Amino acid sequence: MDALEQMAVMNVAVIPVGRRPHPWRWVAAGVCLAAAAALTYVVAEELHSSRWQANWLVVRAQALRFETRPGANPALRVPAHGPF
Repeated sequence: MDALEQMAVMNVAVIPVGRRPHPWRWVAAGVCLAAAAALTYVVAEELHSSRWQANWLVVRAQALRFETRPGANPALRVPAHGPF
């Protein structure tokens, strides 16, 4: 064998006999791809409609309460000067 043939033989990848690819890697890649697609859909839907943000605000607003009392508010602060 000359030097060129030896270099060609050295560059060939040798696959061990009896070794099989791991199917769980394909399953994991599929699960990651599906999760990325689902996350993309959720983000796109929220950016378009703000449905979940509105629902969150409604739940928080239902817990808000206020009351009125007679008389002026002694803690009211107003600017000393200005157009007010």
